[in-house]
Amino acid sequence: MAVYDFEIGEDEVGMVNLEELTVPVFAPRSGYKQYQVEVDLGDLTVRGFGRPSATWRWGFLTLAQRDQLREFCAGKSARVYIQTKKRDDTQEYAVFYAVMVWPEEEEVTAGRVLDIEIRLRDMVEVT
Repeated sequence: MAVYDFEIGEDEVGMVNLEELTVPVFAPRSGYKQYQVEVDLGDLTVRGFGRPSATWRWGFLTLAQRDQLREFCAGKSARVYIQTKKRDDTQEYAVFYAVMVWPEEEEVTAGRVLDIEIRLRDMVEVT
């Protein structure tokens, strides 16, 4: 039984908890930004523009765990459905259609990928 509710899938119906994949992947440390950019306005307020984005970070993944996630993003990026934690008053999880961006570089040592961060952007919340 999964402890966390981080999920991924090629379609919304087929989403699977990361911990319940064929090769289980433990829950990431996640970040969430409500807007892509923040712009300072002339009246000293700030306005947010763009769709939400998130990051999923791990201190390390085994090569098998990395390969399991790579199935969802064979190239530099791919469109996926995810469930991730929102950073708001509720701290609840939400489902998004997003662009998954694979890291530019990977540090592989002793059969592990170290300090891996997957970016999720252009996120549209699925209601």
